[in-house]
Amino acid sequence: MKLTILIHLLIIFALFQVSTTALLGQDIQRFGVLPSLLLRTDLTDRTGLSLGFSSETDILTIDGVNRRTSTKVLNLNLEAALSVDPTPNFNLAAGFLYRFRDPFAESTTELRPWQQLTFIQRWGKYKFRNRIRAEQRWFEQATDNGYDFDLRVRYRVSTDFPLSGERLDNHEFYLNLSLEALFTPTRPRPLYYSDNRVYIGLGYQINAKHRIEPAIEIRTRRIALDKRLYFSFFRFIWITTVGN
Repeated sequence: MKLTILIHLLIIFALFQVSTTALLGQDIQRFGVLPSLLLRTDLTDRTGLSLGFSSETDILTIDGVNRRTSTKVLNLNLEAALSVDPTPNFNLAAGFLYRFRDPFAESTTELRPWQQLTFIQRWGKYKFRNRIRAEQRWFEQATDNGYDFDLRVRYRVSTDFPLSGERLDNHEFYLNLSLEALFTPTRPRPLYYSDNRVYIGLGYQINAKHRIEPAIEIRTRRIALDKRLYFSFFRFIWITTVGN
């Protein structure tokens, strides 16, 4: 019952964000694509290693009555992570993301080590996750090649489950839903200028080693007292298990 309520709330929130994006003329709406490739392997029964490649591309921007189409690659990312499962309901992970920002213009880099805790609860075929992540972000400055620093904290609640049966088998679909809030304590008014993200993914288990997950992700960010940025991504994730 609780999971059903959560799913409905996530869907309602996502629809609210879409409708708000379409109606609020004073805000900025941006639309883009975010393809990702994730490679995973198990080192032991309780530890795993992953390597990810992704990019963000902006396609359309609507600022008030102004509309412009300008396909631009915002960033290219390479990420590695190590995870440990001390218990079936608790996960520890740490990783490092290397980002090329604006890679085809005046490219700069971002260095982002991160650490996270995930608490997992199970109700039948449903998995309910609470994830807390801390990110230390260094941004290269194009003018003097120095780096600025930000600390960001992220909290995400999510659920995923197969759409048929009690477990996910080959050639079956699953649903992955999440709601996330992001805060930057090193900046002024971190709660007021927080980011919010809604993710709705419909995944497909191809076989034991491969699955795909097309999804819609909506991000909101306050950029001024009376203006927000809405970014709607079409995401496509290919997840491959290596060596098992």
